[in-house]
Amino acid sequence: MRLFQAVQMALVALMMGYAVLVHCRAGKHRSGSVVVLLLALLMGTDLDTAMHTYFHRHRDLTRYDQASVPLQIC
Repeated sequence: MRLFQAVQMALVALMMGYAVLVHCRAGKHRSGSVVVLLLALLMGTDLDTAMHTYFHRHRDLTRYDQASVPLQIC
């Protein structure tokens, strides 16, 4: 439930023109999940395509790495 709340809050902020920084306090890769869901919603695509876009923009990452650089999606 919190995941969807985070996505909803970020989506509203993005639609209002704000920049959004997604960060997981515990470092358990939840921030990547939020960003992939946001990408899917903003791109109007499925999760596989959104995940491909995420990793394409962060070519130095594997599926189990954390992003050290924020991903700009807008």
